[in-house]
Amino acid sequence: MDKTTIKLRIESIIKHIDFVTDDLKDLSLEEFEKSDLHGRATCFSLMQIGEQLTKLKEIFGEEYPNIPWKEAIKLRTLIVHIYNKVNFKEIYKIAKNDLPPLREEILKIKIN
Repeated sequence: MDKTTIKLRIESIIKHIDFVTDDLKDLSLEEFEKSDLHGRATCFSLMQIGEQLTKLKEIFGEEYPNIPWKEAIKLRTLIVHIYNKVNFKEIYKIAKNDLPPLREEILKIKIN
């Protein structure tokens, strides 16, 4: 994978994390669970993040062990293939608690 593609994948992850963080900053869990729009948008962004991480794991997986590669990829697969069984309470928790540290870890990736 060339440097430009890697950079675009990293930028996509950051963009989707920022979308979710901004969308949910003033939204309670109860409001989130009632909002189909926020649920679908958050799931879409989590799918995109997981997809990009799938590709980056091939290159950086061992070098950046603090990135939850397997968990993010597993979540992406769950959302894509079993969407009707997604637990929106868990999606909200992941979005609020796991995305900010993921963002910090992604920013540590060095492209040589």
